[in-house]
Amino acid sequence: MLSHEMDGPPLSEGRDRKLRNQLILANIVAWIAIAFAVRYFFF
Repeated sequence: MLSHEMDGPPLSEGRDRKLRNQLILANIVAWIAIAFAVRYFFF
């Protein structure tokens, strides 16, 4: 198991990048939703 994990750093790197992209997308969607909610509540 350990040797297999140490064998492929690029895989974990790609997974981290994908996770980071998903987090950024989730943040953008959340901010858009908040902006729409504020617009509807206050205007």
